[in-house]
Amino acid sequence: MSRRVLLGLMLVLVAGCGVQVTEEPELLPSSVVPGWTPSAPPTGDPARPSPVYFARNDRLVAVERGLSGNAPVANAVAAVVSGPTDRETQAGLRTALPADLSPEVTTSDDTTVISLRPGALDVPAGEQVVAVAQLVWTATAPPGAAPRVELRVGEKTLPVPVDGGRLENRPVTRADYRSVAPR
Repeated sequence: MSRRVLLGLMLVLVAGCGVQVTEEPELLPSSVVPGWTPSAPPTGDPARPSPVYFARNDRLVAVERGLSGNAPVANAVAAVVSGPTDRETQAGLRTALPADLSPEVTTSDDTTVISLRPGALDVPAGEQVVAVAQLVWTATAPPGAAPRVELRVGEKTLPVPVDGGRLENRPVTRADYRSVAPR
C-alpha cells in the first residue's frame, strides 16, 4: 500500500472517531476510564532555599537546603537533624546532633518550640553548645521565623547550655551562641 493511501486512510479514521478539537484541555469524567480517579493538583509551595547549620571544627557553617511545604521551620529543623550529605561530610562538615533526635516543632510569633523526648540531647559535654546552636540558628533562619527557640521535654523547658557553659532555663536566641556563630 502506498504512503499516500495509508495517510488518507488514517485521516478518514481519525476524522470519523468523534474526537473534537478544543482550545483548552478538558478533564474527562472518571466514568470514561473505569477505576481511574483524577489526582489533585500538587499542593504546597515550591522549594525555597533556606540555610541549615552544620559544624566545621567548633563553628557553625550555613548550607542551603531547598525547603518546601507550609512548615519551613519544621522542615529546616528536619533537614539539620538528617545531617550533612556525603559531599558535605567530605568537605569537613559534621553535626553534633544525635541521628535519632525526632523533634516536634511548633511555632508562634516570637518563639519556636522544639519538643524532644527525654535524653534526646545526651551528647558529649564539649558538643552540647554546638548541638543546641545548630537547632537555634537553623530554626531562626527561614524567612519570618520566630527569633527565639525553646527546647522542651514534655511541658518543661529544657535547660540548655549557652556561651560560657552556663545553663539557661529560658528560650534562647542566636546571640546566646556567638562563640560558634558562622564567620
